Amino acid sequence: MKTKQLLFLGGGLLTVLIAFNYKKVASTATNLFNDMTKPRGIRNNNPGNLRISSITWLHKIPAAQNTDGAFEQFETFAWGTRALIKNLKAYYDGGLKTISQVINKWAPSSENNTTAYISAVASQSDLDPDTVFDWNQNNLYNISKAIGLHENGVDCINPEIFNQAWALL
Repeated sequence: MKTKQLLFLGGGLLTVLIAFNYKKVASTATNLFNDMTKPRGIRNNNPGNLRISSITWLHKIPAAQNTDGAFEQFETFAWGTRALIKNLKAYYDGGLKTISQVINKWAPSSENNTTAYISAVASQSDLDPDTVFDWNQNNLYNISKAIGLHENGVDCINPEIFNQAWALL
């Protein structure tokens, strides 16, 4: 069993015990993949709706077993949320440091109403769309939560899920 301390969004330290029974997780995830009553990002454990790529995300479902065909699938929602955060980190490190820059890359106008997406994420994260945001846990929680909501139409990233994902970074 792995123990990790992290800063909880409320400001205090939280000790998290992380233990995974991978067979059980994979079985549960596979059942969820086929539940067409759930939004795509929820059933794929991929709240950011990351497209299938050659990126070797930890605990992503291998391409041969991916039942979606277009979007990544992950063993758990925490692993998919971790991928969302890691993707945001890659953008930030690559120079995309405003909500407008990030969302223009994340959701290009050829596929999305990017202007509405930027407005929603900026509003929900309480960040100016064209001002460089600080890379910190609170901002990343708010941005991730807003992306998850916009992508899935439901509020799907709560503090518990986010903190699990943050601990997996």
